[in-house]
Amino acid sequence: MEQPDTKIVIPHEWEVLIQGIKRFDGIAKVFILGGMDTGKTALALYLANTLSRFSKTALIDTDPGQSVVGPPSTAGLLVFNEQTRRQNFQEDLVLTAMPLKPNLMTFVGSTTPAGNLVQAIVGAKKLLEAAIRLRPGYIVINSSGMVFGDMAMEFKFQKMDLISPTHIIALERERELTPILKNFYGRRFVSIVRLKIAEAVTEKTQAQRFAYRSRAFASYFMNPDRLILPLRTLGLHGRIPDFRAKEAWTNLLIGLCDSRTFTRSLGVIHNTA
Repeated sequence: MEQPDTKIVIPHEWEVLIQGIKRFDGIAKVFILGGMDTGKTALALYLANTLSRFSKTALIDTDPGQSVVGPPSTAGLLVFNEQTRRQNFQEDLVLTAMPLKPNLMTFVGSTTPAGNLVQAIVGAKKLLEAAIRLRPGYIVINSSGMVFGDMAMEFKFQKMDLISPTHIIALERERELTPILKNFYGRRFVSIVRLKIAEAVTEKTQAQRFAYRSRAFASYFMNPDRLILPLRTLGLHGRIPDFRAKEAWTNLLIGLCDSRTFTRSLGVIHNTA
């Protein structure tokens, strides 16, 4: 049974953010930081929707597990305009039960950045560069909830350092993001806003997260085309299984890329014979 769309009431603090971002002279790169179940996705959609009323706005979703732009295992770029912008979101915001179709996407290779850190960072940078070439007024970057632990904090710092955001919005429970934010305190032209998590935000269970990914994959692969591709003649990158082990390739999720290594489509290998 398809999950219904979810309505989110907009906190006043989110509305205040818009005025500060609008005052920035140049392309505003707004990075949303927070752990799991902190309202990052709702805030990202709200900012992209609202800012697109004033200038072309790009939303980059780099959460491969719960992305709202592109299928799971990818990072996606969506340009907001009159056609893509949602209506009637000033009073409330409707979160789609299924991911939105991206203008561009990159393949992370998994529904978590862990074990795929290079792909996650490089993909985010590629999408950012593509967004900048479109000359938007605003770029909103949503991130995964992987922020706890030494590896996660270093990953998040390196990613943010490469993106070089003009605005960092940290959604916190008890100022738990201080170790990451300290790296950006002394930077010029970086605005850091720390917000308490909105009361309307609820925690998702592992079952709910799995169900969202399952629905998204099922929708994406509905009525798939079947192709015969000679893998040995293709350029391959990522975590490539041993060609001698057919079982390692069976049901393997892959990304089919263009010449710029942006992902045109996902695929599943059924037979390597």
